[in-house]
Amino acid sequence: MRTPIPQENLGCFFIWKSLISRYLPPPPAVIFDVGGGAGVYSFWLAQQGYEVHLIDAIPLHRPF
Repeated sequence: MRTPIPQENLGCFFIWKSLISRYLPPPPAVIFDVGGGAGVYSFWLAQQGYEVHLIDAIPLHRPF
């Protein structure tokens, strides 16, 4: 899987995915990613079948 995460940060990404997964309801569910930046976790959650709403106050962090 191609990811926009730098190679040196992949370990943290997989640790956070594991932690987040423990507390989420099963898909389909609605998730609000507040302060989600470029949407790395939003993208992953959407691939899992969640309806994801990304909210970030800094326009530079929103690629769309």
